[in-house]
Amino acid sequence: MGTGSLWKVNMRHKHALRAGPAPGRWPGAEPWQTPALASAALIHAPIHAPIDALSDLLDAVAAGDGASREGLVAVLNGLLGDHLQRAEHALATPMQWRHQAAALDLAAPGLQARPRVLLMVHDLCLNEAGWQREGHEHGPLLARHLGATLLHLRYNSGLSVAANGARLNHMLEALAHDWPVSLQALDIVGHGMGGLVARSACAQAAVGGARWPARLRRLVFLGTPQLGLPLERMGSWLRRVLGLRSASAPLARLAGWRSAGMADLRHGDLLPPGGQGGRGRGQPPQPLRHAQPPLPPLPPGVACHAIAGCLGSRLHSARRGDGLVPLASALGQQPRSALGQQPRSALVPPLPATACWVGEGLHHLDLLSSALVYRRLLYALSDG
Repeated sequence: MGTGSLWKVNMRHKHALRAGPAPGRWPGAEPWQTPALASAALIHAPIHAPIDALSDLLDAVAAGDGASREGLVAVLNGLLGDHLQRAEHALATPMQWRHQAAALDLAAPGLQARPRVLLMVHDLCLNEAGWQREGHEHGPLLARHLGATLLHLRYNSGLSVAANGARLNHMLEALAHDWPVSLQALDIVGHGMGGLVARSACAQAAVGGARWPARLRRLVFLGTPQLGLPLERMGSWLRRVLGLRSASAPLARLAGWRSAGMADLRHGDLLPPGGQGGRGRGQPPQPLRHAQPPLPPLPPGVACHAIAGCLGSRLHSARRGDGLVPLASALGQQPRSALGQQPRSALVPPLPATACWVGEGLHHLDLLSSALVYRRLLYALSDG
């Protein structure tokens, strides 16, 4: 069956989806958004991923409930989110603010809006619940200590970093205008891809003359691949890091799929074609670049910090880094070309040594649960 025929099949399912109420829908979904119909609509869409793997993964989504279902949807968006958005699929995740495990309502009477906001931006294939690990979550403790209102960003991590950065830029501009009290200070912590999305938003805000960056005080990168990461580590991220048992088999079979967001992670791309980026799904893999194009400068007047993990000692495990992100990439440093050569920063302006920290013996996800990382975050976000 050709691509055109597949698309016609998909459109018939789309019309069926909108035909009216049906049993078995997800809580909070529209009447036409049933698991079976949504699964059929995606499976018959013109994509080039293993159909049985997609079917199994969508069955797992349909069978899940609560956080389990939302976690699988986050994985699906990381893998196929660019396709889901183009198909206007019900499972495509819209970008939204999250506060206390719900969509933010600025008019809610229980909202404790403070002049300082702490924004946490999650990594690839995750959502805001991904910040919780081994009974710990950095955000609430940091917000309480800093006297800030904690917000999370939920977004479709399969879209390009530039697309998510553009949307975040617009949402931050609206937030700064609509926040119930005068917003005096904004701090952002980005884990992995989340740090790139935050940087992209800052770069696009500078071009567009947005006003919200005037409130940005601190930007902390937590295991963020400033210079990209090796392609072969993507599968490890999906299999080992996510650990979603109910979907492990289909995820393993989809490990070779590359969404636009995953393609950007490979090189640390921040901007759309004409600046950087532009590679999406369906394009052939390219060698990891050794000569990086100039990165957009870090936002002026903002205290930036980089926190990195290293599986072993810093001296002997720099290439492995935290198992996903090489140490030099997490610190924004060009790899050394000769033994004994001092690392050269690829970031402009360069991060001072006091703004870079490496936790030895920490995997990429350990950055979310380590007490040492929490103390370093507190240091980076505190005055003085």
